[in-house]
Amino acid sequence: MFKITIARAFSLIFGGLIAILILIGGLASERLRTERMARHWLQHSNRVLALIQDLNVGMHAIEAGQRGYLLTGEDAYLQPYDAAVARISDLRRQLIEETSDNAGHRERLLAFGPTLQSKLEELAAAVRVRRDGNIEAALQILRADVGRGQAAQIAGFVAAMAQAEEVLLQQRLDATDNRGFLTLAWVATGTGIAILTLLWAARMLYLAAATDALTGLQSRNRMWEIFTAWQNEAPPRMAAMLYVDIDRFRSVNQVFGPAAGDKLIKEMGRRLLTIAGRHHVGRLGGDDFAICCLGTTPDEAAELGIAAAAILAMPFTVRHERLHLTASVGVAHSDTAGAVDLRQGADDARYVAKLRGGNQAVAFVPAMHASRKAQAELEQEMHLALEQDGQLSMAYQPVVRMSDCSLVAVEALARWTHPRLGAIPPDRFIELAESRGMMIPLGQKLMRIALAQAAAWHARYPGVCPVMNINISPVQLAGGQVIDELVELVRDHDLSPGAFCIEVTESAFTEAQAVCALEKARRLGFRVSLDDFGIGFSALSQLPRLPLAAIKLDRSFTSHAAESLGDAAILAAIVHLAHALKLTVVAEGVETAAQLALVADCGCDAVQGYYFSRPLSPEGLEAWLAAEATRRTQHPLLPAA
Repeated sequence: MFKITIARAFSLIFGGLIAILILIGGLASERLRTERMARHWLQHSNRVLALIQDLNVGMHAIEAGQRGYLLTGEDAYLQPYDAAVARISDLRRQLIEETSDNAGHRERLLAFGPTLQSKLEELAAAVRVRRDGNIEAALQILRADVGRGQAAQIAGFVAAMAQAEEVLLQQRLDATDNRGFLTLAWVATGTGIAILTLLWAARMLYLAAATDALTGLQSRNRMWEIFTAWQNEAPPRMAAMLYVDIDRFRSVNQVFGPAAGDKLIKEMGRRLLTIAGRHHVGRLGGDDFAICCLGTTPDEAAELGIAAAAILAMPFTVRHERLHLTASVGVAHSDTAGAVDLRQGADDARYVAKLRGGNQAVAFVPAMHASRKAQAELEQEMHLALEQDGQLSMAYQPVVRMSDCSLVAVEALARWTHPRLGAIPPDRFIELAESRGMMIPLGQKLMRIALAQAAAWHARYPGVCPVMNINISPVQLAGGQVIDELVELVRDHDLSPGAFCIEVTESAFTEAQAVCALEKARRLGFRVSLDDFGIGFSALSQLPRLPLAAIKLDRSFTSHAAESLGDAAILAAIVHLAHALKLTVVAEGVETAAQLALVADCGCDAVQGYYFSRPLSPEGLEAWLAAEATRRTQHPLLPAA
């Protein structure tokens, strides 16, 4: 009897538990349904806000494009303008679809439509009038549009929609219980399932943190975990770190787009895996990879670095085109890195590989760390030099006309004299400025120095001053303001744009924005010269399309042509083609009488080099000018008087 009572009791208890579980399960199901609906509306509000933001950006793009075209007449402004007009219409259609159940939004969009259409029609009319050459009529349309305040009305519609949607979003956020999806489910299924769920979620989070989302390689954090674990070994095994940096990868994204860049990054990771074997391969971010090698010798690490550079130099295929890339690989081994962090050593070696032109693996030696440290100290000193006066200056090298050996121009060359370190080579501090984001302020300071000196010479020698050649880097041109700054300096010193020639290297013409800036400079009256012609992307077929007045042949042409008849024939052909395009040709690096005779025979218009003069201080150039008459009468290439 007692056993039967206990059995019945257990049956009742078990039945009650089942009933409770069913009840809690029903509550959990309802809770999940409510949560799903709330999150649906949250996602919906986020989509609407994103569309409103895109609409606002599009209107700004239309305004900027239209104003830029009306003020300048440059067609380049119409490309983003036309795209933005098409985008605005599409965004309005999407907003109408997304907010069909919202009476307030529907009312605003209906009011927004006619005003937007009127605005776009007037902007299009202004563009047509400006294209016909009537800038004043176009500006009148612009002023009338401002007077009616259509832009302000449109901005008001957009702001009102954004504010209303943000209020609605906050309401939906408040309605969402932050306890999460699984709270009631855990109560229903017991503590055991909750613990398992937590463990599973923790495992997923760890895997996500340990894996690079794009390539599937180990993440930066995971690579550093492996490295830290090795450091804590007692005693640690031999180990090496390889730092792999793709050379000039930014141009791939610029030419082919980010999607193609991501595809290349994944392929690079796959290639590195094929050579790494048992070693750990990770992506540190961007186009940087690392290989952590535990229990490896210095020779094995060096061989792996060479293999990494070689496999990444093999051609890739992007949109059915073959693309050749290279990598700079830094290799640091525990035997040679010593007290220096292996990561720091690999990065120092990678930096040296970059300086040597890339496409190679470089093994770390302790002197590299000292060099990198000195570079960091020099960076701080450059900041001081930019803030103070007296350290940075310009030297001026004469450019001599071949026909009579008279001075036709001077090239302004940057100089840095440090009070403790002495003269810093230009190649070193200009490269430092470009790599550390200081090229624009450096260029601005040097330009002010050169313009001040030009003004002083024009005041002292009115009517007889040579043209001053000013070097402008691609970084400055990409900044978008350098030509305007130069115009302002010329105006402030009461000088003429014709008194200056802008010298740029060939890499400047790979960026559309830089080409537009140089075309603007030419229209304003500045001359533009292509410096170091022949060592970059040089394509003779490109010369007619560039806003050039002159080309300066790299010194390698001069030295090689003096040693080879074939090179001399190539030099003569380039000069002939340049003259056919009405370009002046200047030969750089002329150091001997034989080289001078050669470039004269090839037809070069002017020369620059140590044969005539090294770069001089302003006082030195004035002394050189004083001796010009004697030099011209005694020059062997000129006919006797």
